[in-house]
Amino acid sequence: MRASYKLFTILIMIFLIISLFGYDYFFPAKSNQGTVKAKQYDMNLTLNHQNHTLSGCIDMTITNQTQHDLSAIYVRNYACALTGQKSIQSVFQKNKQLQFQEYGAQNILKNYIKSKDKASIIKIDLDTAFAPQQTITLSINYQVTIPEKEDRFGYIYKDQHSFYQLSYCFIQLSPYINGQWENPPYIENAEPDFNNISDYYVNITVPDNYTLVSSGNETYQGQNQYYIEAKQVRNIAMIVADHLNKKTISIGNCQINHYYPSYQHSEDYHQYVIESAKETMEWNSQHLGRYPYQQLDIVSCFYKSAMEYSGMIFLGLPDIQDLNHLDQTSYSTVSQTVAHEVSHQWFSITIGNDSYHEPWLDEAFCEYIEDFVFPANCSIYQQSVEDDHQRLNIDIGSFSKKQYLQMIEQRQKEYYINEPYDHYIQFNKYTQTIDNSDYSTYVYTNGSYFLYELSQAMNENTFYQMMQDYYQTYYFKEVTTDDFINKVYQYNKSQKVKQIINDYLDIK
Repeated sequence: MRASYKLFTILIMIFLIISLFGYDYFFPAKSNQGTVKAKQYDMNLTLNHQNHTLSGCIDMTITNQTQHDLSAIYVRNYACALTGQKSIQSVFQKNKQLQFQEYGAQNILKNYIKSKDKASIIKIDLDTAFAPQQTITLSINYQVTIPEKEDRFGYIYKDQHSFYQLSYCFIQLSPYINGQWENPPYIENAEPDFNNISDYYVNITVPDNYTLVSSGNETYQGQNQYYIEAKQVRNIAMIVADHLNKKTISIGNCQINHYYPSYQHSEDYHQYVIESAKETMEWNSQHLGRYPYQQLDIVSCFYKSAMEYSGMIFLGLPDIQDLNHLDQTSYSTVSQTVAHEVSHQWFSITIGNDSYHEPWLDEAFCEYIEDFVFPANCSIYQQSVEDDHQRLNIDIGSFSKKQYLQMIEQRQKEYYINEPYDHYIQFNKYTQTIDNSDYSTYVYTNGSYFLYELSQAMNENTFYQMMQDYYQTYYFKEVTTDDFINKVYQYNKSQKVKQIINDYLDIK
């Protein structure tokens, strides 16, 4: 009895201590370990047209928001994964030079594919401990060679004109998640980066008679100098070209700018681009929440896909032999692509997520809007379908929910939609290339089906009320799969909703 009484007394004391200090003090949750945040990037850069290099200095202001000292900082320059070259020249903190190491990220399929990446990860050793809540500034001098490539990072010389497409080539802080630095490999057909919201202030010198378009607001200062101010963004990208036309349309206080190279018979094509962006933005603003910036720049460029950045989109021109015949490509296809990329301004830009480990959190939502919402609700899509039929004799037919349900019933069910990128890919021994078709099938297509089924089970009005709440709750924040599920359950915890979630998501 006396031993039991002592045990009872000890348990009571433990309970009182935990109540006094809080459970998290003794058992901190993984998700509450804090992060390391780059609050501000100050860049002074030069784009050299003679040797195709981007060089300069980046001052990175970083705050330790964890609960422990840090002895090193990790940063990334994804461009090195494409060039196979090192880029860092020196690193300073308060005029004191620091030691650093450059090395490559681990291959996705290291037994099959030899990576060029030898230096995209940069570990910077600090001379003194980086204490919790302390803010430091690192000055990084670097130079990267721009490859001749129709890619997110590359330069193109076509039809006697030059085009520089600059993204994934600016030094950025590696993500710090659950108590460790995350440095996934660069992947050409998806997004490896995961950035917090930061402010960018950029001075860049460009070649004579070139125009610059970027994330944020760019101002020409004269003498080939541009100043860029991009506040509350997750990343930054630029297009620098010696020929660009511009078309502008306004929605309330927001301006959509469409930039494009000059080709014959392209006016209708570019009109579909800007009108599709307008209707998508109007629908998303009404049903999800407000667009966070005062402008959106869409640049038609030389790229075999399309890519979103904060306040900016690289929209690849169609892969046809003669771009003077853009009237021979599908307008409905480009309209849906625009709807997808514009929607990324809501999912991945405003609401951030780890796009390597949980890519469904942005791609599924954008695909749902592209595949279901845009065809069902936007008149410009119906106009593009009719136009394709008349010009190209393509009969897509009108969108129907019945058809969509049939597609859902026939969906593949081998994987869940919330796996990391590398879980979906395989090595094709015949073509000696990576096969990522499962990534597209599950993250994009099945992700879209999941959201449609969820919207029908919850009732569409309730679903969009939930989505508005979700968007507002995580505005300029980062989410996980659990965050989304918890938000759904605040609005509907029916057995049907739970079953749909369990069908599509691997809940640990």
